[in-house]
Amino acid sequence: MTSDWKEYTVQELIDNDFLEEPFDGNHGNIHPKSTDYVPSGIPFIMANDLKNGTVDYKNCVFITEQQANTLKKGIAKPGDVLLTHKATIGRTAIVPDTYDKIILTPQVTYYRVKNNINNVYLKYYFDSPFFQNTFINWACSGSTRYYLGILAQHKLPIILPPLETQQKIARVLGAIDDKIELNNSINKNLEQQAQHYFDEIVSKAAELSYIAIGDICDVKGGKRLPKGINLVTTPNSHPYIRVRDLNDICVAQLNSNYEYVDDETQKTISRYTVSSKNVIISIVGTIGLTAIVGKTLDNANLTENCVKLTNIKTVTSEYILLFLRSKEGQEAIKLNTVGAVQAKLPIKNIQAIKVPIFSDKEFNEYINSIFKNIANNILENNKLIQLRDTLLPKLMSGEIDVDKVEE
Repeated sequence: MTSDWKEYTVQELIDNDFLEEPFDGNHGNIHPKSTDYVPSGIPFIMANDLKNGTVDYKNCVFITEQQANTLKKGIAKPGDVLLTHKATIGRTAIVPDTYDKIILTPQVTYYRVKNNINNVYLKYYFDSPFFQNTFINWACSGSTRYYLGILAQHKLPIILPPLETQQKIARVLGAIDDKIELNNSINKNLEQQAQHYFDEIVSKAAELSYIAIGDICDVKGGKRLPKGINLVTTPNSHPYIRVRDLNDICVAQLNSNYEYVDDETQKTISRYTVSSKNVIISIVGTIGLTAIVGKTLDNANLTENCVKLTNIKTVTSEYILLFLRSKEGQEAIKLNTVGAVQAKLPIKNIQAIKVPIFSDKEFNEYINSIFKNIANNILENNKLIQLRDTLLPKLMSGEIDVDKVEE
């Protein structure tokens, strides 16, 4: 840390009029319940809705404007920096201007800057290893469940360089994240192209033969974590794939949302790992979410609420994925789901689902080229993430002169 960089506590920033007093969501009876959720309205943001540094409005829940107006705190606005502080901790995001306001659960705190603080810098500071390690250590002190309340957060250390330096750091790291987001948008478009092409070609095929999924691959379940075992947030070589990790993706890849199994637990569940090119299907809860396993999740562990399709033959993994995501595939999944109270998609029912077989060189080449482009963009993003994560602590400590980076 250079001489003109200063360390403050959150409380000191409040006292110096640099920062408004942070707040989380409403506790107790006033806290919105699942029965209050509506299809659209004011976003009600939980810790799991902070994904890869952004707020996931597509998969979040909503409450009415009328109910939102009755709430006294946890009302975040565009530009606020969000930080999760309970259970799933340490996730960050900046509230975009999609909505005039959002409502937070008690899992999430908003930080609203006033003077001499750049909000993008503050977000990246929260992402830095120094802050994350401090935050996690404080949050697990004396408890089996991660939690750091608002009053304890007032004591957290915040390192601030001069505002101009903050802005430069924000520009450097922001440019990397902008490129990552662009690649993600390109991949989403490529996924849509592949699905549209699959739906159009297969639906118009003159003759199709059908074959059961169980005849062209193995269908295997995941593994429930042993009782009393908690996932860890510190990255290691044993990521754990859950249903929520399959939301709105086509190719599953490692990202900051994942939690991990410790080494000892890994020894007991290691045979329930996935491999690159396996296809995953969620079978409990939100049923029918699908993804193909990318290289970054090779040997990751799989929840018992999902199955994996392995040893795929006759067609490609990409072909099965596109079928399962098609209207016909989703209808087949729905028809094979059982249970009125606790819906489930049994393995034997998945094995019985019939897949239309279509083989054409031009078709296969086109689909393969799309997924190759997706893989290349993921590879570039992995390199960009590595660059960002390497630069982040060095810029935050002053070890690297941000002026030299900008040059």
